[in-house]
Amino acid sequence: MKILVLDEFLSYPVDSGKKVRTYNLLRQMARHHTITLQTYVWGDPAEKVGLEHFRSLGIEVVAVPRRDPRKSGARFYWALFRNLFSPLPYIVDGHVSDRYAEALATTIARVRPDIALAEWSPYSVYLRPLTGIPRVAVAHNLESSIWRGYVEQTANPAKRAYVRHQYRKVVAFEDEIFDWLDGLITVSPVELAHIAARYPRLNAVLVDNGVDTDYFSPAAEEEDDNLIAFTGSMDWRPNQDAVQYFTTAILPELRRRAEAVTAVVVGRRPPEWLAALGRKHGVIFTGSVDDVRPWVRRAAVSIVPLRIGGGSRLKILEALAMKKAVVSTTLGAEGLDLKSGEHLLIADTPGEFAAAVAGLLANRARRRQLGAAGYQQVIRKYRWEELASVQLRFLESLAHNPSGQAHG
Repeated sequence: MKILVLDEFLSYPVDSGKKVRTYNLLRQMARHHTITLQTYVWGDPAEKVGLEHFRSLGIEVVAVPRRDPRKSGARFYWALFRNLFSPLPYIVDGHVSDRYAEALATTIARVRPDIALAEWSPYSVYLRPLTGIPRVAVAHNLESSIWRGYVEQTANPAKRAYVRHQYRKVVAFEDEIFDWLDGLITVSPVELAHIAARYPRLNAVLVDNGVDTDYFSPAAEEEDDNLIAFTGSMDWRPNQDAVQYFTTAILPELRRRAEAVTAVVVGRRPPEWLAALGRKHGVIFTGSVDDVRPWVRRAAVSIVPLRIGGGSRLKILEALAMKKAVVSTTLGAEGLDLKSGEHLLIADTPGEFAAAVAGLLANRARRRQLGAAGYQQVIRKYRWEELASVQLRFLESLAHNPSGQAHG
């Protein structure tokens, strides 16, 4: 097949959860089919490396230049204000451009793809005018779930009103695109069930998040019995909320139980307000790192205190692939076939979370038991090779029978 993929940025170098998934599945699909990737380029020097790498995989990249999307300053707040009068939510409206649409029209005419895949559901806005080929989107998260969480966790009344307004527009956008898309790829069984119930016409399939078990693998490095680690892109609001919640609500209780504990946050672009909060409470922020593995391997426990989110958490799979003990909220582990007490520990209140972490810090044998069981489950269910096969079978079925209605 000739598969056209639309995305917001190059997914290599890999430095975020979305990039991990997109890159690994594109790499696997390119072994079997012809991939053309149209994406924005933002002027980052690392993009040159990404372009060369994708070409080495046999993937053609159509690069559409765009200004650096800083989420601060007068231009950003003016865009938020203007969006009040748009029917589209900002996560869609902020990505729409004539340049991207014109490049897409040229790419369609030249490549004549068999199927078009929006690698993030807001980019379905570009699929709407296409005719004659199946149109598919990937829901890395159900965006409405993310925005519902923002509403629930936003305290400032004015900000909450704006967020609620955005949430309603996100719901309306999903209702609209899920009515005409030919296929949807979800990453969580919880979200697949929601799609099947709310949008029974839509042909949807589950393709779990996965992990490169050759890259993320156990090592003999000595753990620090007092070190805990959170990994994730710190320019993503659910991760910011998780670290803020951990720092202010969980960490004080944890230190009463394990006085020597050290917490490190590993991830790109932490905002200054959060870094300042970390300095106040003794939390270490690494910022961008070339390789997260040394930090995870040194840590005794990997923590996932998420309160907002959707999809499933790559950070859990990566930690388990390295045989690390994990403590997560229920939401943090949602969508993964993992059992609390067997593969990881689940805790949803600050006291429970602190007790779970402290108990593991004091019990190396228990940490190893959980890590080993989690590792075996990851090897069984979450390797990218098998997951890419599921996605390819779905795309092939749509290309040959675009009107098929069965849910995956």
